[in-house]
Amino acid sequence: LRERNIKKNRIHGAILRWARTFFADRLTSRQTHVPRHPMLNRKIAEVMTFPTCSVEPNTTIHRAAELMAEHGVGTLPVCDGSTVVGIITDRDITVRATALGATPDGWKCSDAMTVDVQTCRTDEACDEVLERMARMGIRRMPVVGDDGHLVGIVALGDLVHQDAARAGRALDRISEPKAAHRT
Repeated sequence: LRERNIKKNRIHGAILRWARTFFADRLTSRQTHVPRHPMLNRKIAEVMTFPTCSVEPNTTIHRAAELMAEHGVGTLPVCDGSTVVGIITDRDITVRATALGATPDGWKCSDAMTVDVQTCRTDEACDEVLERMARMGIRRMPVVGDDGHLVGIVALGDLVHQDAARAGRALDRISEPKAAHRT
């Protein structure tokens, strides 16, 4: 898992460097943004990952960690039925639970999850979601259908394929150190 994260960080860095050099000669001194890539007109439904694995609020963090390992993911939506009520990450388990001395079978996902979860809809444009992810400082976002039920998840990496320059700028903003903002 550690090697996979190192590889992802290298890929993000390479994409960011490529985007800066690729678009550097296309910007005039008056331009402050990179021209919009036509692929960003696509909808989230076209780039999201589905179906996604999720957990219920009463699932133990131990089971959540097992599911993350089984599916090779670091984030799981927390759903009451099929309605997203939170999101739990491997970092939440480590920082919120383990660092506080919680036992893996003693804490539920509802004890460690982020409750102010941001979601997007399948019909939203990729560029809008990318901007929101950058503004909110998040790398993954649950995708809900018209009925508000979980249908998938979209990650910054899914959007990188759409427009490397904008994704690189979003990653820069997401990676900036911030004060604690989770509840």
